Amino acid sequence: MIKKFIILVSLTALTPSFAHAGKKYVCKLNDSTRTIRVNQFTTGDLACNVTYKKGQAPAQELWQAHNEPEYCEQKAEAFITKQESWGWQCASRKAL
Repeated sequence: MIKKFIILVSLTALTPSFAHAGKKYVCKLNDSTRTIRVNQFTTGDLACNVTYKKGQAPAQELWQAHNEPEYCEQKAEAFITKQESWGWQCASRKAL
């Protein structure tokens, strides 16, 4: 019984946080694409994070919040406004 409990606890600790439907923005300029994603988490330490992906490069985390998911949305919106000021055309898409 103790072995089963230890295994269950170990597997739970290794399980990543689950994100539920957040927002995804795709920005285009000429032949280039940028993706900005707002992820809302239902488990774990983070309430949300914002990731940024340039073309085929791996996504990088720009911001995160532990308690206020609105923080991520505000940061993403400000970043999208900045992208658009540089000539990018951004549109919201349903996140997977």
